[in-house]
Amino acid sequence: MQKRNSKFSKKSPASLQQSAFDFAYKLQQAQKYDAAIQAFEKILTKTPNDYKAKLNIGLCHYLANRPRHAAEVFHAMHVDDPENYELIKFSGICYQAAGNFELSMRFHRKYIKKFPEDYETWLNLSSASGGNQMTKEALLYSTQALSLQPLDPRSHINMGAALLSLQRYEDALTSFKTANVLEPNNLMATMNQATCHDMMGNPKESIQIYESCITRVPEDQNSQAEFKYRMSFPLLALGDLKKGWEYYNYGFIPVDSRSRFPKRTFSVPEWDGRDILKKRLMVWREQGLGDELKFASVINDLRAVCENVIIECDPRLVTLLQRSFSWCQVRAQGNPDSKINTDQCDFDFHVPLGSLMRFLRDDISKFSNAKRYLIPDPVRSLEFRSRIDAISDGRTSVGICWRSGLLNVERNNNYTSISDWGTIFENKNLVFINLQYGDCEAEIVNAEQYFGIKIHRWPDIDLKNDLEAVAALIDNLDCVVSAGTAVAVFAEAMDKPVKVFVPGRGWTFLGQDHFPWASSNTEYFFPSAIDQPVSETLPAIALSLQRLLAS
Repeated sequence: MQKRNSKFSKKSPASLQQSAFDFAYKLQQAQKYDAAIQAFEKILTKTPNDYKAKLNIGLCHYLANRPRHAAEVFHAMHVDDPENYELIKFSGICYQAAGNFELSMRFHRKYIKKFPEDYETWLNLSSASGGNQMTKEALLYSTQALSLQPLDPRSHINMGAALLSLQRYEDALTSFKTANVLEPNNLMATMNQATCHDMMGNPKESIQIYESCITRVPEDQNSQAEFKYRMSFPLLALGDLKKGWEYYNYGFIPVDSRSRFPKRTFSVPEWDGRDILKKRLMVWREQGLGDELKFASVINDLRAVCENVIIECDPRLVTLLQRSFSWCQVRAQGNPDSKINTDQCDFDFHVPLGSLMRFLRDDISKFSNAKRYLIPDPVRSLEFRSRIDAISDGRTSVGICWRSGLLNVERNNNYTSISDWGTIFENKNLVFINLQYGDCEAEIVNAEQYFGIKIHRWPDIDLKNDLEAVAALIDNLDCVVSAGTAVAVFAEAMDKPVKVFVPGRGWTFLGQDHFPWASSNTEYFFPSAIDQPVSETLPAIALSLQRLLAS
């Protein structure tokens, strides 16, 4: 049998590389992102410096809604190639989508220096600045974007968002309405009109707009969840607790400053209100210290539905909460920004602390038994009793807190300067004790010199980090006067007389004339109008303190 010669054409390495890339790219186009990433990574095993393969791995992560992973890919490539502006732009976009607004702004700023006419980057800079609480910068960048594309609705939306953060609600509403004139179906513009009405104290108008948004998107889209979360605030403000708390549960989906955080994930299910009496439930802290303390008011009610509860809290609260909720196991929450899936859990269900409201406070009548639920350290309480007795000389002791430790343009409307407290400080029958945490020594010294008073404080007490000291100190005061900060919540949680100044009856009032989370020992004070500063309330608080002395 005659042997037959055959010729085989061999593909060049470059041709094989291109075929592998084409295969991976087809997977990417088919939205099979994980398979595409594996295919691109296989290319990198042979050619580790393949730029297109690395770039498309980042793009696959971004398209698969994993912006943090995408940002890490692009940032690492940027380190190796710092003048590649494609990588700079992608890094900024992905960090912004991941909610890391500070890093996002660094990349956007570098890009815009090279390409000052890039409209999209001005838009991104405006959004990232707003997310980073840099409201004046957000307004500046949105103005620049608007000058480049005055007929693009997005520039008006960004302008409105910046104005909204600056409490210029009417101007913001005009910007969002303009965006809807340019693009009637723009849901972002419509949603922000609802937010404006919510901030202006028009919850019914806000709800009506949110409802129209919800009907215009499929149920499985994140945008509908975000609309529901935004709608939870006016619903709660009107006292619709059942629907309000249900919608509040969507709050971990948005990535902006008003969303719930940290955004943790677990391998066990979230508790949905079912009977878990013999199961183990882990309740984890969320948002700021004031929110954590306020929501902790429902923990004792959990005992009726679950006998085995773990509380993961702010590390500063562990000993205080363990004493207050001795039937629970209390431990410090680890990395509060961790998104790691917990594969080896020592619990059967988990629930964010605020989500307990959905099951335990779904009717206003369930707030009627507001009572003391924090128990300070008795030894430290005695220590502070001695300290206060030594300085009071029979006068009424008043703890004072005039602002939060976190200040920005959006939050400043909630606070006063200590220099505004003249009508309170002139009462010689009061002895003042500082409860203001953070760097405030210069403010106190200036107030003491100007008003001719003494504001007592002890250098060995860290009011920010030693929360056992804060609780013990407040427990021994006759009264507390505070902005709406964690200090006020501490006083409410121990049922101490407290006078709180806030801009208005926000959603936490749950449609009531009084603050339902606290007993009658709590008194709230509001300015005469939404555009008036909270310092306007201080003379009324001074009169209330006089009545306290007379009683």
